[in-house]
Amino acid sequence: YGSAASKTGANGGRLRFAFLGDTRNNVTYDVIRSTLLFGGDVVIAGPPGETYETEREVLEEAEQP
Repeated sequence: YGSAASKTGANGGRLRFAFLGDTRNNVTYDVIRSTLLFGGDVVIAGPPGETYETEREVLEEAEQP
């Protein structure tokens, strides 16, 4: 697993967090929720397949304004 956070650059100073790893677990879900809670952008990447992919409900929650 790896992660990186940045507060400067082309995104206008917004927090941008990247997560690489198993995207179907509580750690990933907390990263998504907390980054969005603080007004940041989050990018997640992981292996394909139902075993590893983020649950649809979590993605729908993250898309809410």
